[in-house]
Amino acid sequence: MDITELHETITAIEHRNASTLSKKRVRHIQRVRKTALGLARRFHVSPAPVDLAAVAHDMDRELTDAEYVSLAGTIGLEIGTQERSKPVLLHGAVAAWRLEHEYDVTDESVLLAVRHHTFGDPRLGDIGLILYTADYVEPGRKYLDDSDRRKILSMKTLAEIVVGVIEHSRSRYSGIDSRTDALYRSLVVKSQ
Repeated sequence: MDITELHETITAIEHRNASTLSKKRVRHIQRVRKTALGLARRFHVSPAPVDLAAVAHDMDRELTDAEYVSLAGTIGLEIGTQERSKPVLLHGAVAAWRLEHEYDVTDESVLLAVRHHTFGDPRLGDIGLILYTADYVEPGRKYLDDSDRRKILSMKTLAEIVVGVIEHSRSRYSGIDSRTDALYRSLVVKSQ
């Protein structure tokens, strides 16, 4: 996908989001995009694929539980125990599938970023780490005060920032998902 096609895809998803999502969700996506693009500039990551991942990450966030389960069955997504009890957790996987099959996105780093933006995954590259971070720290998040947000974002490397996000999440939820723990362990090993 060349840069023109990438921008056309971003515009198409923006239009889809505006017509299918609540204004609150669209504002969240805009804040994630702004945060993600700032991180992309800071860490010298190409902005266009970061923007695509950010605009697409929640495009299927407002489906009903029944729609998630039905879609998962139709498109062959694996439904784990957590997803079965809370189908909204499938929104990243559904969005990644939609990006690939309806928008012809083939960039695996973008697809992985969207698919795993909720829990993380050790396979995430810079685009995924940026999206994971931006979704957690965007300024509309009420669970993160400005002091904690600044502390996390002041860390020197992207890996350190993600570790900070995970540690904040761990303290907030009194634990983390095994997928998040795998990402955490992979980043701690890399930083040693």
